[in-house]
Amino acid sequence: MDKQKISFIFLSLILITAFGLYTFFEPAQPPLDEEPNNSYVLDYSVDQRNSLDKASDYKELLSLGLSDEQAKRLILQELKDIHSSTQSQDIYWKTTTASKAALVRQHYVSQQKIRDALIARFGQSTWDEPLFSEVFLPLQKQFPFLTAQEQIALQKFQIERQIAMMSAPQASPPFQLSRQNPQRLASRPVTPLSGDVSSILSEKSAFEYNLRMSMLAHQFRASEVDFTENTFRRAYRLLEDLFPARASVTPTDRGKLPDSTLVDRRYDLNELVGAENTLKLMATLDPEFREIQRRAGGLNLNEEQILTAYEISLAARKAIFDGVRAKEVNPQIGVEMIRDAANTQWNQISTHLGEEVAEKLLGSTSHRLRNQPPKVFTPSATIVN
Repeated sequence: MDKQKISFIFLSLILITAFGLYTFFEPAQPPLDEEPNNSYVLDYSVDQRNSLDKASDYKELLSLGLSDEQAKRLILQELKDIHSSTQSQDIYWKTTTASKAALVRQHYVSQQKIRDALIARFGQSTWDEPLFSEVFLPLQKQFPFLTAQEQIALQKFQIERQIAMMSAPQASPPFQLSRQNPQRLASRPVTPLSGDVSSILSEKSAFEYNLRMSMLAHQFRASEVDFTENTFRRAYRLLEDLFPARASVTPTDRGKLPDSTLVDRRYDLNELVGAENTLKLMATLDPEFREIQRRAGGLNLNEEQILTAYEISLAARKAIFDGVRAKEVNPQIGVEMIRDAANTQWNQISTHLGEEVAEKLLGSTSHRLRNQPPKVFTPSATIVN
């Protein structure tokens, strides 16, 4: 038996003995009911000294004949064993959600302790060490375009959102729209992966992340439009400002039409993906389409007829929006443009689908627009994200 094998066996015996002593003398974990009310907030504090004391010394391992790679792999495994050895508590007196949240929190804290221990031992070069990529690049398979620092920040962001969502009471499944208010989905986090990441990622990285994980990207993929990678990215870039991940905190004038709306982007989308695909995409994004579907209930309209009514509505809304903007400069011309747009919409729907359908879909608002100048008109400009 050569000297290197003897050294390795001797080292293994030492490690087994040290790990046994650690397990025996490990301090008890505090009960969960002693945690503060905001226990979903992660605690990233690390006792680096204790972590270092319990793991082997790198130079000693090298002196025993191990290579650089072998020594680092052994230290990493020791740290993983140390920080993953604590058994999760059987929280039988609390909800399953609380137990799951505790496990999620414990996993991240363990990973952070390993990272901090490695940095304390090997310095900042640890970030670029391929042997430690599993703990410094935790999201590499999903987001290889992110740096190590961005991946760790994003992992923390996702876990905090996941714990917050698990801790929050839910009256209905997270993906179920409320019948009373179908737009509520826009104002709450849908998954731990969605949300505003602009504060933790660079502009370029945030754009790449949003292309994959944002609610807008999800709606793009659900639209049944046959995108290429290029058209998907360009269409997303065209519409992303209309669907911000974070709601604006700046007060808005509800009586003022936005400078640009989804309806205004229709012709740019036409040039990019074609008229038919644009109609599919806008029907997916526009709450006005869902309103037309709701009003069409009981009229025995097929999907093609509903899309026809929506297409006519889009053209009318664009003309009405133009009239609203013109009204700020010349009120008389603006009012005439709005009235003409409403008349055209009524006539086209009546011609294609019948007057009964026009009355049901357009209702009293269209009648008022066609017969008298509106005092104040606030069109449905959009738009949920």
